Amino acid sequence: MLKILFGNIQLNEKEFIKQYVEKITTERIKNFPDDFISTMELQTVSLPGKALHLGEEFFGNFEILNSDGESFLQVNDYNRAKYLIYSNRQLPTKTMIPDDEDEVKKLVKKYELYLDNIIKDIRSSLSKTGIETKHSSNIISEIFRVLNLVRY
Repeated sequence: MLKILFGNIQLNEKEFIKQYVEKITTERIKNFPDDFISTMELQTVSLPGKALHLGEEFFGNFEILNSDGESFLQVNDYNRAKYLIYSNRQLPTKTMIPDDEDEVKKLVKKYELYLDNIIKDIRSSLSKTGIETKHSSNIISEIFRVLNLVRY
């Protein structure tokens, strides 16, 4: 197994992932949308309380699928679809979403910037270990999987 350095301690990939997950969990992961919403004009959307992922686009509508692969909802805006999936990280049964599509887009962009900064931090930590860049995508994917984060 490939060994990498994290600080002055030699780690394998699994240990690096475990330590990074502990680090980011200790720092507290921001909760979407609660930590990003600034508007008061919101509507409630019911969620299934289980994992969701983005399906296909059909005639301008974006399908959201549940963890069983069944269609849960169709929305007419890609940012709205991403918003609902990002909101579902902790598997709630409902979420609040702005009425204004521009506000939805702004919040999604803000959250994606937050996720991108996490990815940059992981890459920066990995670069200090000397790990080959061909392994970084797998490590980032595994960290996101463990934290139940997704970036579209």
